[in-house]
Amino acid sequence: MDEATTALALIWLLSFYFPALVCSVAFAVGVAVRIRGKPGSRTARIGMLVMALAVIGFVGWAGGITASSTIKNVDDGHVAIVYQGGGIIGLKGDGIQLIAPWQEIQTESIRAQQHTFTNVSSFSAEGLEVFASVTVDYRVDREAVLPLYEQVGPSWFDILIEPRINHYMTAAVVRYEADEVMANSEEIAGRLRDALVADLEEFGIAVEGLEVGDWNVTRR
Repeated sequence: MDEATTALALIWLLSFYFPALVCSVAFAVGVAVRIRGKPGSRTARIGMLVMALAVIGFVGWAGGITASSTIKNVDDGHVAIVYQGGGIIGLKGDGIQLIAPWQEIQTESIRAQQHTFTNVSSFSAEGLEVFASVTVDYRVDREAVLPLYEQVGPSWFDILIEPRINHYMTAAVVRYEADEVMANSEEIAGRLRDALVADLEEFGIAVEGLEVGDWNVTRR
């Protein structure tokens, strides 16, 4: 095991230490009380009860810790990226999934999603600053999730999509004078969508729709 994996395994083992100590002491007290009482007496029964509660308490605690560490629920329409020692080792689907106590997961949606960028800045042909909102409908292919996380990371949306929105928006708007921008909104949206589709396809990100609106021109 590497250091990170060893640390998680150690934390999992240490989580048993305190309850094991408490339950062991309780069990020993129960044994002492049972021995002190005569067979069948109230004292002996109390001792047996304390022993039983100590065992049940430890089993319940150990089971709870193990379950919370190994049983994970992945929401419908999501996948779980499994990490071990800081590295990605696999992918699991939705539903109840089992992992090792020294592993961790991060979930990612593979459903169609929508995000709106507000006040996206660009410039018209004559150099006036133009603002607009851009709404993108997108989806990540299931098969692309692992390569996307390995190559780009969990912040792939901020790294890949947002900068491209700004770049391609500027490239589309600068073709028009400020007074022509709104009239050509659909063409601008089409250029922006086509550029995003072509650029993000290699990452397994499908752009399923795009709208541009809320135009505002800053005039000097």
